[in-house]
Formats: sequence, C-alpha cells, structure tokens
Amino acid sequence: MTTLALVRHGRTEWNALNRFQGQVDIPLDDEGRAQAARTAEALASFPATRLVASPLGRAQETARIIGARLELPEPEIVPEVIERGYGPFEGASVFETLATHPDHYYPGAEPEEAVAERGAKALRTLLADERDAVVVTHGTLLRLALGTLTDNPHFHRFGNADVVLLSDDHDGSPLRAEWIVGPTSIDA
Repeated sequence: MTTLALVRHGRTEWNALNRFQGQVDIPLDDEGRAQAARTAEALASFPATRLVASPLGRAQETARIIGARLELPEPEIVPEVIERGYGPFEGASVFETLATHPDHYYPGAEPEEAVAERGAKALRTLLADERDAVVVTHGTLLRLALGTLTDNPHFHRFGNADVVLLSDDHDGSPLRAEWIVGPTSIDA
C-alpha cells in the first residue's frame, strides 16, 4: 500500500483577505507558518520517505516546515500540482467574484476539468512510485483532483494546512481518502 499525505499550504495574506491567489506567488504569513508547524506535528508519525511540493513558494515553505519535523530532504518540485490558474480573477475578492459569477465559471481561468485531470494524473503518478510521501499543494487542485480520484464530485473544500491521506492498495480496489486534519470524520 502507498499513502500520500495531501496538505494544503498554510495561510497567506490573500487567504486572510479572501482573495483568489491562483498561480500568483503569495508567501505564507505568520499564521500560515504556525499552521504548517501544527500540521507537521500531526504528521510526526507518518512514514514518509518523500516530500513533494508545488512550484509556488507558499507550498514550498509549508513543505519545508513539515519536512524539517519529519526529517525529510528538500521538497521535490512537481509542476503539475500547481494551483488552478484563475487568470484575470487572481487577486480579486472571492465574495465579490462569486456574487457576479455564481456559476463558478470565470472567463480566462483554467477550466476546472483541466485542473482535475492534471491533478489526478499527478497524484496517480506519485502513488505509482510506491513511496509514502507528503505532498504540499493547493486547495482547489486537491478538491478537484480528489473528486476525480474518489468519484466524488462534491469533495469537501480544504482549509489552510488541512490534510487528507490518500491510499492505494495497488490491487485494483478504489483509492481511499481520509481526513486527518480538517473536516471531522468526513470519509470521501
């Protein structure tokens, strides 16, 4: 069995302000660093031998904080786990945008289907490697990719520094997703 600990990066100033970040490289704030440290403690007994991160700094910094606690090497950067590109909506208020786009269709943004496919493919590749890993990435990518991998299009949204364990028995059985930091006892 292979298990990935899927982590959403810690909080940034734009998270606190409810702004779409997408692929803009916004750093962690102090609360985001504290969240990453708490997540590292929650993962202290996770048997990871590999640390993976998105190319964005907020994911890499979160990964380094976790990796220091778990005594893992520097994170491997996997471009395919970068956040959804929101195009002209990056930096915009989430609430104002949802008021004008209640269908969640954002002209000029990367299509959700493309994000789901890209993320699911990257996670399948990491699972096929058969090394337990901590993978630090982004909320929308995780929600959409896990929705595809678990056949649950309504996969719960990730808060900052939330963690889901994604396991593959490599026997053809369905993948299992279990929250360990975040929504209580949601079995996706």
